This record gives sequence, C-alpha cells and structure tokens, in this order.
Amino acid sequence: MTDETGDISLKDTNLITSSNRQAGFVSLNSALIRSGVGLAIASGIGYLGWRKGALTHSGAFGALVSGTVTAGRGGYGRAALLVGFFVASSLLSRLPERQELSFSSFTAKGGRRDAWQVAANGGASTLVACFGEGQRYRLSYLGALAAATGDTWATEIGRRWGGTPRHIFTLQPVDPGVSGGITLTGTLATVAGGGFIGLLGIVSGLIDPAFRARKRELLLTGAISGVFGSLVDSLVGATIQEKRWCDDCQKRTERPIHTCGSDTSVVGGIRGVDNDVVNLICTISGSATGWAIERRSNRQD
Repeated sequence: MTDETGDISLKDTNLITSSNRQAGFVSLNSALIRSGVGLAIASGIGYLGWRKGALTHSGAFGALVSGTVTAGRGGYGRAALLVGFFVASSLLSRLPERQELSFSSFTAKGGRRDAWQVAANGGASTLVACFGEGQRYRLSYLGALAAATGDTWATEIGRRWGGTPRHIFTLQPVDPGVSGGITLTGTLATVAGGGFIGLLGIVSGLIDPAFRARKRELLLTGAISGVFGSLVDSLVGATIQEKRWCDDCQKRTERPIHTCGSDTSVVGGIRGVDNDVVNLICTISGSATGWAIERRSNRQD
C-alpha cells in the first residue's frame, strides 16, 4: 500500500479515487431513482387533482415540482407525508357544505388550489426537504406539513360542523370564512390534523429509516405544530391580513374583484398580505416549532 517512505503509491491513489467516484455515482443514482418515482407519483396525483377539480393547471404543476423535489432530495418518508397531506385535505374539501352558507363570494380563490396556494402550503416543507434525507431536520419538515394540515382541517371541519365562529381576540361572533374567526370544533381539528401527520410519520418508518426512531416524538411534534401553526394563522389573519370591501354589494371579501364583477378596496390590514401569505407564515411557524423540538431533544441526548 505504501512505499519505503510511507507515502501512498500512485496506484493506490487511483484506486481510492475510483472508489469515491463509484460511491458518488451510487448516491446520485439513488437520488435520481427517488426523483423518478416522485415524478411519476406526483404526475398521477396532479392529474387526478386537476380532473377532480382540486387543482388548477398551475396547481398541478406546483404539486409536480414539490413532489419530485421532496422525493428526490428528502426521501420516500417525507414524500409520503406530502401525499398524505394533499389527499386528506382534498377529501375533506369535497365533503358537503352547510347549505345555508356560501364561501364563494368571500374567499379570494375557489376550491381549486393554484400554484401560489400549493407553494403557500407546501413550499416551506419542500425547502426543508432540500437539505437532504436522514433524521436531520425531519421534525422541521414534519412540523411544516403538520401546521398546513392542522390549519386546513380546522377550516374544512370548522366551517361544516363548528357553528358560529368567534373572533380570536374579542370572542365576538363573526361571519364564517372571516380571517381570525375560530371555533371549538375547528381548534380540535388542528390537533387531529397535526396528529394525523405525526401518525403518518410513524407509518413512514416502514419505507424510510429516518422515521423509525423516536416515534412518540413524531406524534407529539405533529400535534403541537398543528395547533401552533393554526394559532399563528388566526392571529396573523386577524391583524395584518388585508381586508377588502365591495361597495356595490356592501359585503366583506378577500377577493380583489368581487363575484359581482366590481373592484374591491382594502379597508384593513396590510395590502398584499393575502391568504396565501398567511398560510406560508403558518407553515414556517410549524417548521420552526419542529426545529425547536428537535434541538431540545438533541441536547437531552
């Protein structure tokens, strides 16, 4: 292996270089395979979401990018969490609405998610997935999706079975769909939604070693991040989210152009801070929660 002076020979150097290149190729090949699998699954889900009315064309493309990047960089476990969030949230959104209520004239967008909505709900988790697979940042990733799921479940379940929402600060009754409005049923739904992602993280351990350790920690992170992220969403929605008014209809709305066709004006909050921005803040706060839990856990080891 070495000559008389103790130096590594040229032949051995070439062998080491060749071995390193092969190892790099295997790693790259593995990432390419995961990316291919992610692309195939994301393509199928994006197409079905578009056909079923859950996604717009841009939303389907956004889901395609997010799924491919997450699987390729983050691994199959993280990709499974992303699929679980989208499928469960889409199914909830298709449940029958309360007949006496209509949200179409209030919400800024319809029930079909566009690319901005996909980025708002899945952008933070996709960014965290770019840091790579393994146990590092797994709770930060899980926390982001738990927050998105908890907030989505609170909205979908709360507006169907939550009764009259109340303002998070004043506790006065507000119209369904108004940002900052909460219900007891919706609040419980945040725990269920976050816990669902935590439970799905445990199940993901069957296909991803990164999720096989500290299973109770996964469930706890999901529940806490789901509640905290949704709470942040309500607080931001009640304070700085832009609030609009239609003079022709004399109604509050989140739409820049109301369903009647008239332009609306900003009467509160910060212009440009729409529901997508609020959702992004929600998921970032959930990711930060997961990161904090992970740091605390590592310090105790």
